Amino acid sequence: MEQPLILDFTGIEKATSSFMDELLGKLYLQYKEDFTIRIHLINMNETLMAMTNVVIGQRVENFKK
Repeated sequence: MEQPLILDFTGIEKATSSFMDELLGKLYLQYKEDFTIRIHLINMNETLMAMTNVVIGQRVENFKK
């Protein structure tokens, strides 16, 4: 990927944790430490951001094991 992938959550108020895990968790597994450089999440509300932090946090912990 030459340019960052921009995921725009405008208008998205809710999502399931399983959806966020399939979307962001899998992207994290692919890019690991480069995730924040390659994937840009914009216009997320606080609920989605909190869910994202949990999903990525779980993937980070599982990756360390």
